[in-house]
Amino acid sequence: MLPLWSGTIIFAQRLTRNRLSILPSNGRCAMADFFVRNDGVVLGPWNKKRLQEMARAGQIDPNDEIATSKQGPWRVAGSIKSLGLTPRQKTSQSPPPKVAPVQSHSPAIPQDGPAARPTPPAAPPTFDHDPHQKRIVLIIAGAALAVIVATALAVVLIALNSGSSDQNGQIVSPDPQASPPLTPLTQNQRDQTHGLTEKMNQGLAHFESGEYAEANVVFTELIRLQPDDSAAYFWRARVSVAENEIEKAIGDFSEAIKRKSDFAAAYLWRGKLWYAEGKLDKAIGEFSSSIRLKPNDAEAHYLRGLAHGKTDDTEQAIADFTAAIGIRSDYAEAYFERGREEDDVDKAVIDYSSAIRLKPDFAEALHHRGVCYWSKDENDKAITDFSESIRLSPSSAGTHYLRGRAYSDKGDSAKAIVDFTTAIRLRPDQPGYYFFRGEEFGFKNKDRAIADYSTAIRLKPDYVEAICSRGFKYWVNDENDKAISDFTEAIKLAPRHARSHYSRGLVYSEDGDHAQAITDFTNAIRLKPDNALAYFERGLVYRRSDQQSLKTKAIADFTEAIRIKPDFPDAYFFRAMAESDDAKELADLNTAIRLKPDFYKAYYFRGLCHWVSERNEKAISDYKTAIQIKPDYAPAYCQLGRVHFDKRAYTEAISNFTKAILFDPKNGEAFYYRGLAYLRSGKRSLSVPDLAKAKQLGYKSN
Repeated sequence: MLPLWSGTIIFAQRLTRNRLSILPSNGRCAMADFFVRNDGVVLGPWNKKRLQEMARAGQIDPNDEIATSKQGPWRVAGSIKSLGLTPRQKTSQSPPPKVAPVQSHSPAIPQDGPAARPTPPAAPPTFDHDPHQKRIVLIIAGAALAVIVATALAVVLIALNSGSSDQNGQIVSPDPQASPPLTPLTQNQRDQTHGLTEKMNQGLAHFESGEYAEANVVFTELIRLQPDDSAAYFWRARVSVAENEIEKAIGDFSEAIKRKSDFAAAYLWRGKLWYAEGKLDKAIGEFSSSIRLKPNDAEAHYLRGLAHGKTDDTEQAIADFTAAIGIRSDYAEAYFERGREEDDVDKAVIDYSSAIRLKPDFAEALHHRGVCYWSKDENDKAITDFSESIRLSPSSAGTHYLRGRAYSDKGDSAKAIVDFTTAIRLRPDQPGYYFFRGEEFGFKNKDRAIADYSTAIRLKPDYVEAICSRGFKYWVNDENDKAISDFTEAIKLAPRHARSHYSRGLVYSEDGDHAQAITDFTNAIRLKPDNALAYFERGLVYRRSDQQSLKTKAIADFTEAIRIKPDFPDAYFFRAMAESDDAKELADLNTAIRLKPDFYKAYYFRGLCHWVSERNEKAISDYKTAIQIKPDYAPAYCQLGRVHFDKRAYTEAISNFTKAILFDPKNGEAFYYRGLAYLRSGKRSLSVPDLAKAKQLGYKSN
């Protein structure tokens, strides 16, 4: 019994000459393809969906050979299985290659996965265990039989109306030009088709098992037998990809496209190879061709987005990733890559979060979201993401390094050093890891810091920041010659490196080379005009001069430093020291103390201002505050002793001078005034040694 397709074509089988006649229902020759099984039964027009349903129901065998025709001679098309019509397998216009999705955002070479093997036909449904279903089937079968009988009568009527009769009154076919005869496949055709199908399956099985040499042999033989077989070229190209023979792969993908110009998967894979080779314009062209043929291919949009991203076409990259997400809302990698392209950190966080929601073990997305949080100074959130990423991918040196940076920003040096050390163990060739560990050792362990900077410089001889930082540690270590050498080398490598000019100026200033120091600070200011520290340090050098004009320049530099950095207490303090106006001096000292409440020197000098203006009680209060902040501050004890000495409170004066001498045995002023206090309180024998010591220390009374 023949299957029926309503309203399209009706088939009638002539018993004479063992041939089939096709009777179009509209009286004209149909343009559809037809299938003939290996037993000669016509299956109907080219309706893959119907064949798939029949295969699933067990009405046909996927291994049946079939023939097709479009108003012309029959040709062998292969088995139902070879056309991709096995049960539960999506049909396509070409042999269905399996294209492995790209998992990484920047694949070096696209990775092959196992090919999809044809699945066996589903067993026909049985109802042995349900008598109710049996009765339903019988009822349906009866109804179907009635329809078939009615259809058969319709066939006869149409034949009578459309055809002609021979001399015996038998029905004959319409004009052969209007409808060519259908003939069963010959045994030779069936054997040939079956053999080609088996070869294809054999090649795919080798490919799936990683037996690439064997697969290559089979696909090459298929190409010899069927030179126009685009699928064989495609799969041989996939073998070449797996064996990293890129040139051969591109050649075979091109041959597949030459034979089948709408082969979307071949364009896609050729694009992957151009991408891996760094030929991004070609890759974009291939992905665009694939998208034109198959607009709803999310992977093609994704890959084109990657290529646009590599060419810095951010707008088009985001558009492609957005298109991929629109086609496949669960495409975690597309969310991730769109996040990487975003300039807006908050939008990037949203995309990374979507990727993580869809793929909770997406270590790289966690890493990048952590970077976003870190850039926003949300260090706790950053550390949480970095830690989870490290749990999923413990060998990621970069994530350990960035978590170390976040810990450093939080002030947790111990944890930062642990992370930098782990990063170094995982990637000992990364100079930056040594540099930032050296920064973390800082002044607490200068020798280890210098060692890390030296390693970073060995790995990267032009690492200016490391050279400059090592020079700074040499300066702190009182190794000024080495410091100047490093700063000079850094300036030679990077003449516009403001920090190196500034740092070398510090060393020259300390060495007393004021002219060279001023030159370096001036260069630092020229390169970085908002450098408050450079103005401040140049002001200090000017202040040391005895020339009033240079002191005026000092005040100007301190004022500029304050303009750039209004909360700069030291700039207020030293401007006060350079001022000759008592009121301005007192105002600056008050501001310095307000900005820095534990600024003991500011209290001390404000006490001096009060003492000079005979505001003794205020002076005593400021000196005592300075001592409270820094109990071993000898000048405050000495000046407190002077106030009591002026008040003729000699006992209290002697007590304070004694403490000043305790903390500063070379304080000639304390010896001198303690000697006077002893003398005026009638203790001449004690005064003589103190006055002699003051003279020995070079102290001269005004």
